[in-house]
Amino acid sequence: MSDMIERLSALSREAGTNASASLNARGTLDSMEERIERGVRRRRRSIAGVTAVTVLVAGAGAAIAPRLLDGMEAPALPGTEVEIVGTNGAITVLSDGSISLVTSRGEIVDIPPVEPEEFQPYATVSSKQMCEGPDLSHFPLGWEYHQDSAKQLLTFGRPQFLLYTGPQLLAQGSTHVASSRSDRPALGFQLEADTAIAPHLMLRSASWSVGEFDTVWFASKLDANPTVTVEGGDGGARPAALIQSGPIHETDYCYYSEGKDFNEPHYLRYLQVDVFLSDHRGNTVLLATHRSWSALDFSQIPEASP
Repeated sequence: MSDMIERLSALSREAGTNASASLNARGTLDSMEERIERGVRRRRRSIAGVTAVTVLVAGAGAAIAPRLLDGMEAPALPGTEVEIVGTNGAITVLSDGSISLVTSRGEIVDIPPVEPEEFQPYATVSSKQMCEGPDLSHFPLGWEYHQDSAKQLLTFGRPQFLLYTGPQLLAQGSTHVASSRSDRPALGFQLEADTAIAPHLMLRSASWSVGEFDTVWFASKLDANPTVTVEGGDGGARPAALIQSGPIHETDYCYYSEGKDFNEPHYLRYLQVDVFLSDHRGNTVLLATHRSWSALDFSQIPEASP
């Protein structure tokens, strides 16, 4: 019996030594750190459960094989200081500025914190900036995603003319033939989004009517609570949320054009819509920007028309 106990003790010491060497190997530690960081970034909401399991496993390990821990240095746990700031619906905001959300498919999407110099506040653009006109040196048409994850959340973007007969979808470069000088229909915008995050989307719209040389009219508008309509879901199809902006009326004149009589036959209209994600508690992040252009044609109206 004594010989058996000594052999078991020797085997235990050998196993502890081998395991310790393996755990302290640089490759193993690097892999552990990488997996830990990935786990922190994914931020499953069962943090408390994971902590409890970790404590249980650590306790069991201490009771069964204390030699495994001898002489080991614990690898750094990057990001463990991050805490949950608050949860609202599908959105969880963390203390490092990142956001985790759960889609309608049950997938968890992580949005990393935005660098301070890249942060975009949810606010209208000043009149001075608007009168400088759109930055046509950087005006890519269609979607520009500021977060990679936005591609999973936002799909179709549809600029519109809001006519008396209802919304008219616009292709890039569509022209509205005016019946009078005052016939400048409001613009609108509609997008499709994941139904789980639709209540958390806010829009910021900017539009310009540009003549031959200058910006003449402009509009800068916030839609903190755009209209959300859920469509589809029949026949096994996954429903989609339609987010509709309010009317975007270009009622403001630029300071150098106010009071002038504008008789140019054509104007180009540029529309830029920024889509923000918000927990409606003061935390926002810019997801994507949609850009489009259309035209106003006044060349076919009678000269006497107002």
